[in-house]
Amino acid sequence: DFPNTLAMREPSENGKLNLNICYPFTEATAQKLNDQKHLSDRIVRIGKYFAVHGCSCFRHCPVCGRLNLHGGDSWDIYSPTLFPPGPTKNLSWKNSARSEKEEEAHRRGEYDAEECLFCGELTYAHDNYMYMQSKLKEQAPSFIKEITDETIAAIRGAKHIVLLGYSLPPDDTIWRSIMSAMTANKTTQRPYCSVVCGITGPKKWLYDDELETFIKSSRPQDILAIKNAQDVFGKQLVRAYAGGIPQVFENGAEDAIRDLFYAPSWIPQDIYLRKK
Repeated sequence: DFPNTLAMREPSENGKLNLNICYPFTEATAQKLNDQKHLSDRIVRIGKYFAVHGCSCFRHCPVCGRLNLHGGDSWDIYSPTLFPPGPTKNLSWKNSARSEKEEEAHRRGEYDAEECLFCGELTYAHDNYMYMQSKLKEQAPSFIKEITDETIAAIRGAKHIVLLGYSLPPDDTIWRSIMSAMTANKTTQRPYCSVVCGITGPKKWLYDDELETFIKSSRPQDILAIKNAQDVFGKQLVRAYAGGIPQVFENGAEDAIRDLFYAPSWIPQDIYLRKK
């Protein structure tokens, strides 16, 4: 569920070019399909995709203002069209024109042209907007604000925050203040925080005294993410895996993934079941 109405060209199952328009599901769609009174042969389960700073696959139409998503031509993690086309031919990857307008643009040397799925206007690489904590871009399109607002609402009730390669830097004042407010709220359970960082550290989760020993014996730049998390969440509620990504996943081992997200040996499991 992208917290915004957007559209994308539907990736195909067999890798062949597909010109159908796909509208990703929302909570409202999932609720309707899962209703017992609705005739459906499937149950839908969705997850949130926020990308609050923006996404390289977003295109903001300069005419209708709607949000387009580039998802590639096939449901394949190694798809050569997974990334949107850039402004030069060698940066257009394997993306090819999928409409007459795009073919004409390619002949003009505009290899990053993609047609808006809502109004048909051509969008380009510069129609991708990012919201920087440094405020380099003063004006952001409305969908960035909408996504940010919904993220704040969702994250305030989180029981466990996982920081994967993100150091929660001091200049990211928005998210540091939001997470600090979560820990200061005495009416709710303070969230636990798992930090995945580094490369050469121990290939295991570090807690309490063992984590403090690792911090004291490491270079400041190697433990920055851990220290920032401790400043926000408190030392007792932070654990760390300093062996890097993707090592933390242990080649996709189910137990490793469950431990990363749910930490059953560390977090009391009943906090996931408590009602507000």
